[in-house]
Amino acid sequence: MRLLPKGSPVGWLPYSWLIYLSLYVVYPILTHASAGWLALYGAGLLVFLPLYFRGFWLEGPRLLPVTWGIVTLGVLLIPSNAGASVFFIYAAGFAADVGRPGVALRWLLAIVGTLVAETVIVGLPLQAWVPGVVISLMVGGGNIYFAEKRRADSRLRLAQEEVERLAKVAERERIARDLSCCRSPRRSSVAASAAGPGPSSTMPPVRCWPGWADKRRRRPWTAGRPTPSTEGGMAPRS
Repeated sequence: MRLLPKGSPVGWLPYSWLIYLSLYVVYPILTHASAGWLALYGAGLLVFLPLYFRGFWLEGPRLLPVTWGIVTLGVLLIPSNAGASVFFIYAAGFAADVGRPGVALRWLLAIVGTLVAETVIVGLPLQAWVPGVVISLMVGGGNIYFAEKRRADSRLRLAQEEVERLAKVAERERIARDLSCCRSPRRSSVAASAAGPGPSSTMPPVRCWPGWADKRRRRPWTAGRPTPSTEGGMAPRS
């Protein structure tokens, strides 16, 4: 079972981004949380990881349930664990792929606004909401920029592939026209030979040179034609 889609533009980086969870894990240990709270935080971690890796398989509006599922974890756990502010950071990172920059920015501000509102209502300590707000804006803003850059690069790559495809089609059509021009004189020569000897039978065969089908080379044929003599009469050419 793959945790990340094949050919993901971010490669293996999502694994390294899990380092943010160290804040979530270390804070309860430093505050000597009880076994019950540690079990609750562990359950939150088990809910988060599937949402996190699932988010890399989705984009557009389908990513919103994953994003807000992670925000919900942050809302529920941050009053007792200041390290849960990392959930808002992860959600802000996913907001970049919800839509175009304008849409993504609105969702990013909604995520940060949720944290600010909870801070006002519950009275979260500085170590809980300041990293969540500042780092979420930094991560979300950077991801919005790079997401739009990836879209622009993808459009450019598709345009280049289309130009190459059209060039190949045009080249095949040109070769087909050249071959058609080369075959036409041969068919005319065969038809003339089948009709019997005649004036055209004295003409040499026509050669068609590749790429120069319109410039057919013909040798002049003057044997047997009369020419003026020096005495005013007509004399045959040798």
